[in-house]
Amino acid sequence: MSVYFYDGFWWNLLHYVFWLLLHLPFGFLFHYIVDRYLQVRPKWWAHTGIVLTGMIASANIIYIGDAFNILFFLLFFAAALWFCVKGSRIARFSMTLILYPMSTAFNTIMDNAILYFPGPDWWYHGFQLCLRLAFWSVLAMLARTFIHADEDNSRPLLSVRLWLLLDMLALTPATALFVLVIYPSNVYLSDPILNLFRIAAMYILPVVVVSSLGLLYAVTVLSRHEALRRKETLWEMRSLYYQNLEQEQTQVRRLRHDMANHLQALSGLLEQPERAREYLDSLARRPGLTSNRKFCENPVVNTVLASKLALMEEKAIEPDIAVALPKELPLSAPDLCALFANALDNAIEACEKLEAPEDRRIWVRARADKGLLMAQVTNCTNRAAPVTLETTKNDKARHGYGLSILREIAERANGSCSIEQRPGVFELVITVPLPPEGR
Repeated sequence: MSVYFYDGFWWNLLHYVFWLLLHLPFGFLFHYIVDRYLQVRPKWWAHTGIVLTGMIASANIIYIGDAFNILFFLLFFAAALWFCVKGSRIARFSMTLILYPMSTAFNTIMDNAILYFPGPDWWYHGFQLCLRLAFWSVLAMLARTFIHADEDNSRPLLSVRLWLLLDMLALTPATALFVLVIYPSNVYLSDPILNLFRIAAMYILPVVVVSSLGLLYAVTVLSRHEALRRKETLWEMRSLYYQNLEQEQTQVRRLRHDMANHLQALSGLLEQPERAREYLDSLARRPGLTSNRKFCENPVVNTVLASKLALMEEKAIEPDIAVALPKELPLSAPDLCALFANALDNAIEACEKLEAPEDRRIWVRARADKGLLMAQVTNCTNRAAPVTLETTKNDKARHGYGLSILREIAERANGSCSIEQRPGVFELVITVPLPPEGR
C-alpha cells in the first residue's frame, strides 16, 4: 500500500508549521493571562494545552458568514479551560464566556478588515501580525495590572452569584459576535446583505472587545471587594480572639482576687466534706477555669467556639459541642470564622427568644472524615425560622446576612448548605469536599 502526497504538500506543511511557530509568543501570552485569572494545573499537558489554545486562538481565521471555525474552536477553547485550569466550575465557565468572544471578535476584525485594505496582502498580513502581538501584549499587561499577585489574593475569588451576574453581562457581547458571524452563513443572503453584515461587524465587534475587557476589569474589581470583605472577617476573627483572651484574663484576675475568700470558705467547710466537695466542684466550673478548653486542632474554630461559648454561658444557653477538625482545612481562616460565627450567632439569636431555660440548647457537631468536611449546628426554636434567616435585631445594616453568607462560603468551596425545620428544632448542615491526600 503506497501513500500519495499531492504536489506542494511538504511546502504547505512547512509553511503551516512556520506560521504556527510565529504564533508561539501568543500562546505564552495567553497562558499568562489565563493563569492570572485561573490557575493552570501543575501538569505538563495542562500548560501545553493552554499554550496551544492561545496559539490557535490568535491564528484562528474568522470570516463573516463562515460558521465552522467559530463553532469548532469554541469546543476546543472551552475544553482547554475546563480541563487545564483549576477553579470552580462556574469560574471556568465564566472566563470562557468572557475570553472567547473577546479573542474571536478581535480575530474577526483583523481577518475581515483585509477586504477594505488598499495595500498588498503580504504587507497587511505583516501589519496584522504586529497588531495581534500588540493586542495580546496589552491584554497581558492589563491582566498583570488588574490582578496583583500577592499572598492574600493572587487570583479572583468570587461567589457563585457574582459569577452568574458576570455571565449575564457577558451574554450580550457573545450573542452579538455569534449573530454577526453565523447568521450571514445563510445561503439565501445576497452579496449586498452579506457586505452590510461585514460593515456592521466593523462597528460592533470593537465594542464587543471593549465590553469583554470591561468584564475582565469587573472581575478584578469585584474580587477586590470580596478580598476586603474577607479581610474584614479575618479582622473580626482576630477581634474575637483578643476579646476572648481579655475575658479569660479578667476572669483569672477575679479568681485571684477572690482566692482568699474561697480559701477561707473552704477552711470553714473542712468538717463538712460533702459541702466542701460541692463548693470545689462549683469553683472548678467557673468560666475562668474552663474557658481554655481545646475543642479541636484547628485554631480558628477553637477561637470562635471559645468566644461563642462564653456568650452562650452569659445568656444561659446550654451548649453541647463535639468537634473533631484537623489543623488544615480547605476553607480559609476568614471563611471558617464567618461560617461558624454566623451559624452560632443565628442559633444564639433564636435561643434568646425562648422563655423556658431547659429549651435554650445548642448542639454543634463538626468533623472532617472520608473526604468530606461536615458542620452541623442545631438549636431549639419556638417558631418557624425564615428561609433567609433574616435577623430580628434593630440594626439590620450590620446583621441579617445569615444563611446567604453561609451558602456563599459553601458554594465557593464546591460544597452545600442546607437547613431542616422540625417542630421546635432548627438544623443547619454545611458540607464541603476535602482535597485528595497529597494535593
